[in-house]
Amino acid sequence: TFSPAGGAYNAAQNVTISAAGADAIYYAIGETPTIDEEHKYTAPIAINTTGSHTINAIAVKAGYANSSVASATYVMDLPYANIAAFIAGEPTTAKSLTLNNAIITGVDGTTLYIQDETAGIMIYGLASLPENAAPNHSISGTIVGKYSLYRHQHELVKPNNTTPIDITNVTISA
Repeated sequence: TFSPAGGAYNAAQNVTISAAGADAIYYAIGETPTIDEEHKYTAPIAINTTGSHTINAIAVKAGYANSSVASATYVMDLPYANIAAFIAGEPTTAKSLTLNNAIITGVDGTTLYIQDETAGIMIYGLASLPENAAPNHSISGTIVGKYSLYRHQHELVKPNNTTPIDITNVTISA
């Protein structure tokens, strides 16, 4: 039994595997597990990267045939943890970018220029700016948009052509 069950998640998961009566469980991600110490299940398995991850497991009990392979697939759509990761991922569909004390480096109309410890990006396509959005203020929270490169400038743009970027779930502070 896999817990949580396989499925689609937007937050990291720690997966536990159990098999009633088994002496041991062996697992592998994306391949058939082998019965060796390297593949022996001893602790929850962290699934913490974007993509599809299939855990395959076999239960073993002395004096019995090994179980058939049990599988659970976890499709992870995790927020990008910083600006450099968002730029490297070049998402062409709406994805989340988590900002932790990024700095606003500029404001132009409804466009924000921000930078964290990894890179800088322009947030283009905001419905409006909060009154306290100003250079040298910090910004934290999650923003949803897709990647664009415009005149050599990395941009986080509207998730689609009609929906402006929503920054109501971010905190801006002086």
